[in-house]
Amino acid sequence: QAVHNYTYTTDAARSLALLGNTPGAYHQTWHLPVSDSHTGKEFVEKVASILKAKPTYLVTPKWLLRTLSVFIGQLRESMEMLYQFECDYRFSDEKFSKAFPDFKKTDFETIVKQMV
Repeated sequence: QAVHNYTYTTDAARSLALLGNTPGAYHQTWHLPVSDSHTGKEFVEKVASILKAKPTYLVTPKWLLRTLSVFIGQLRESMEMLYQFECDYRFSDEKFSKAFPDFKKTDFETIVKQMV
């Protein structure tokens, strides 16, 4: 399974505001704060653990997604993003963390609890 890390929207907004108000940050490439890396299965298991639920998931075969995308427009649009789930998709926020050591990322458990 491919490994991913994610950026929490609230952390993205706070970090963009911080970068936008830091003159020395201009004309550079930045990756915003990201979570630890997880496979899809690990992500589901971690969320289920936080919610005290049984982890269940279903992986839809690519051929079925292609077939259904003929009839479901939204699915057709998401087919072009499948590459993100076929290969590792990781970003490093090391530069951001070094530049802004006091920036506190929202922990995963808090994110999950805010979403339910």
